[in-house]
Amino acid sequence: MKKALIFLSAVLFCVTALTAQQFKVEKSEVFDEPSNGWNKVFQLKNGNTFFFHGAHKEGLTITVYDKQRKIIATKELESKLWDVDDITDADISGLYEISGEPVLFIYQSGNMYRIRLNPNDGTVVNEEDLGSFGDRKGSRTWATVEKDPASDCYAVALIGFESIFSYDQQIRICHFDGNHKMISEATYPMTGAGFKYVRLSKVLVDGNKCVYLLMHAANSKPEVPSTRFKIVVSRLNAGAKVFTHKTLKMNMELEDPYLDWVFNRKLNKIQLIIVSVEDSKKQFGTGKITKYYSTLLTYIDPETMSVTGIKPMYGQKVSAYAQSHIDKNYQYSGVTSGMFVNYDNTTTIAMEEYRIVETKQILGAIGISELNDTGAETAGYAINKEQVTQGAHSILHQNDKLKNKFSFPSSNIIKNAQFMSFDYVAAPKANYVIFNDLADNFENDEDESKSKKMSAASVSNAVCYRLNGDAIDRSFLFGEPKAGSSTFCFINGSDYNTANNTYATIMIERDGRNKQSRIAWVTFE
Repeated sequence: MKKALIFLSAVLFCVTALTAQQFKVEKSEVFDEPSNGWNKVFQLKNGNTFFFHGAHKEGLTITVYDKQRKIIATKELESKLWDVDDITDADISGLYEISGEPVLFIYQSGNMYRIRLNPNDGTVVNEEDLGSFGDRKGSRTWATVEKDPASDCYAVALIGFESIFSYDQQIRICHFDGNHKMISEATYPMTGAGFKYVRLSKVLVDGNKCVYLLMHAANSKPEVPSTRFKIVVSRLNAGAKVFTHKTLKMNMELEDPYLDWVFNRKLNKIQLIIVSVEDSKKQFGTGKITKYYSTLLTYIDPETMSVTGIKPMYGQKVSAYAQSHIDKNYQYSGVTSGMFVNYDNTTTIAMEEYRIVETKQILGAIGISELNDTGAETAGYAINKEQVTQGAHSILHQNDKLKNKFSFPSSNIIKNAQFMSFDYVAAPKANYVIFNDLADNFENDEDESKSKKMSAASVSNAVCYRLNGDAIDRSFLFGEPKAGSSTFCFINGSDYNTANNTYATIMIERDGRNKQSRIAWVTFE
């Protein structure tokens, strides 16, 4: 098998430096810039860092770094169950640390495979075929894996359907503990919640107690653009064989909803964010349709699965910040891309503006709305940027990236997307926003008229914005660039580890036409 990465023999040793904001930045030895494919940094609680690189016809290479940021192992992943050489037919459905081991969940040709890796050298400890819904003629499946952040318990969801145009779908849920022992297993008929059509949106795991499924349900076919949805929460208790269901009472129906949720342990509530079309307007003559979205924060009692509160999200403080720092007439219009519970139990709603112009996708200003435990907005920030990437694919919603799911891309168009959008980091003493931008934009003030579009990652620099009360402290993540040089990173390949308060990413250093790569570890204050 061809080597996926060739590490340079004449290497530069690990470098430690401090940025203007006094971040501690450690750098690995130099290696060749990763090619297209899956490039992911993953930190373990024991201090080791795994670097995964998967590419077409090259398989999957694993490089392990120790606490001193030195390479201690490099392995090509081998398997007796799935085709490593045909990695273009594989999806990474999950990557989690479970009982001290990195565990890969790989979905290929309708089957889910669980691969447990040795945390010190990346060798395979155990691999297992978790099955599929392949028992019906012509059936297809897709899969997802969710882990409970508060424990090592997790759930695997396998979704079977006869064709992409049919709705006689089923869900098989397998709930596991941290020793990979089955807690419960059940099949959920997609029509079992009292609706003709039900689609799985999200999975939530509550330790070894239960698994929650979040659905949007309808009685007309979901491919109709104006389909109105209800939201259904279903629960599989430990040891149970059947689900219990609850249709959320919200006095409204939803069009084209985007849903995300988290378990707020301190409040003992499930927090559900709902983004739905509120209004549509058709432009006379052109037929162009503009959709206007509304956002709701909904609180759910995990025991009764009933709604205990609904809070409309207007982002008034985000717009106010934009008007005072970007443009006095700015009306922020970002779409929710993630929800996070911070160290102090506040909640952050992360947003991003975007639009599609012909074959280009433009990712605009970032919006950060901070909420207290009742859902009231306590602070808001708007960060001006404009990133342009080719292709109609969507990279707006980064939740899949944050949860370590990835399909292997095959073109340079998609490769460029790995540098776009942004990361939100909730650290113990402050919250941060990280993205790649042009140095000129950083040097200018936040005025919209002075902002330049960033369409080529190679001329950008990784920047870090510390959210500081009513203001934002800005710095270059890896230090101020020199003339003719830039330092940028794989936003979609990064990993923040709460145990050691360190953000690890693949860093690309460019000096003129020469480029080299490193793994970089940034420790926040």
